[in-house]
Amino acid sequence: MAITVNAARGAGSPAAFLETLARPASDSQSNAFQEQLLSAIRDSLAGAGLRPDQIRLSSAEGSGGARQIIVSFTEPAAAAPSSPAAAPAAAASSPEPGPANPVEVLRSALQAAGLDPDRFSLTESREVVGYPGGSYLNHVITAEFGNGLRESYGVELMLRNPQVTVVEMQRLLASQVSG
Repeated sequence: MAITVNAARGAGSPAAFLETLARPASDSQSNAFQEQLLSAIRDSLAGAGLRPDQIRLSSAEGSGGARQIIVSFTEPAAAAPSSPAAAPAAAASSPEPGPANPVEVLRSALQAAGLDPDRFSLTESREVVGYPGGSYLNHVITAEFGNGLRESYGVELMLRNPQVTVVEMQRLLASQVSG
């Protein structure tokens, strides 16, 4: 992700006004502004749940005098075993995880919550959705509850915490019984 503040050429334009706000008069003010901006971005990402070791921020001078803040996301390093003797045991007990099958993850979470996963028809799908500014991939699991009732759940969020999806499915089932 890059955040760019472009140089504006038209005097008196709103962009020229914003440029004066974004471009402090001196180098020390410029550095202070950049540090404040980097700090605000870092704090915002930390507030979203990212740890400092998952975020890398840098700045660069772009074309036409534009300043860019470059935000990179990294995978955190795996935790090291507490002792060298524990390393072989840890390696044997936890094989290298592969990409999780979202339907199987949800089925396991349903079973752990005391629901029969075979009660639902779970289908994973990916659809490219276009809009005037571009497109995105809509990756969902659609659960069919019977009686024509269907609900789709985002795979990315479901994989973060499958229990939340299970609670939503239970809520939907409860609303069908009471309604």
